Amino acid sequence: MTDDSLAMARHLRARLRFKHLDMLVKLESSTSLHQASASLSMTQSAVTKLLQEVEQMVGAQLFERSRSGITPTASGKALIARAHLLLNMLQTAHEEISAIELGASGYVRLGMSANAASTILPRALALLQADSPGVVVAAHERGPEMLDELRRGDFDCVVGRLPAHSDGPDLIWEHLYDEPVSLVVRKSHPLTKMKNKLSWADALAHDWILPHEDGAIQKALYMWFAHSQLRPPQSRFRSISIQANIAVVQDSDNVALLPAGVAQRYAEQKLLHILPLKLPVKLPSIALIMRRDEEQAPAAQALICALKTASVAEREKVKHSPLRKAVVKR
Repeated sequence: MTDDSLAMARHLRARLRFKHLDMLVKLESSTSLHQASASLSMTQSAVTKLLQEVEQMVGAQLFERSRSGITPTASGKALIARAHLLLNMLQTAHEEISAIELGASGYVRLGMSANAASTILPRALALLQADSPGVVVAAHERGPEMLDELRRGDFDCVVGRLPAHSDGPDLIWEHLYDEPVSLVVRKSHPLTKMKNKLSWADALAHDWILPHEDGAIQKALYMWFAHSQLRPPQSRFRSISIQANIAVVQDSDNVALLPAGVAQRYAEQKLLHILPLKLPVKLPSIALIMRRDEEQAPAAQALICALKTASVAEREKVKHSPLRKAVVKR
């Protein structure tokens, strides 16, 4: 860090206040200074003064003003991202202190996809309870948006499908496990009676629940069917919601695609039936994703360790799944 950078950092620590950070976050979600001032319960002149103070501190224009409203500049977007992170860390500190005062030893905010919540989370929580019983975990099921929420400081770490370009200057990821796709139906579905005689023609005679048309999974699926000279399945319901798909399958003759780990859990509970048809379509890997260059608190470290251990068991479970021995039948 240069002398000028050190001087700027000292200047910001001496003058920047949480009211400045709160103002920046409110301005980001507002269309005008007037709207932001209303949400902050301040006068417009007071908000303008706060903004000018911050711009003088950092030596850069943070918002473009025009007749249509205000728009953050590149410098403004960078500072707003840090403002989100600092404010969320303050909120986390408050939640952690509250948990500790009630007897906990730590507090962790976890973002995770639906399939991870159904597979490794129960095992990870059991491990955590055994090794660190005082840790409180606040888990939130999320979709692709959870990476932006992680960047903002809404979560300490996230577990879910690894999207393209997730490893960048601000995030780091660690592979947990890969998971194939299973085809499932309800327990009393007509296809369950066919057992080893079941063919793709039989499965394709029924409606399928597919992901949305622009999804990578459906594109890979259609390419495989074309390569195998099979007509693609008919689908009148498209969804990426695991819980919604399971509910529809249980009350209809639809065939659904589920992550193998989720399908196996429901099959073991005799709530669904896995069809013995091997579908060679890969899902994106399940990964643990964290903010780069940030030291995790002991409670978060304990949860991360439990998640990694649980993922080892999940890899073994998938490795020895009966579905791996299934054949691709025409």
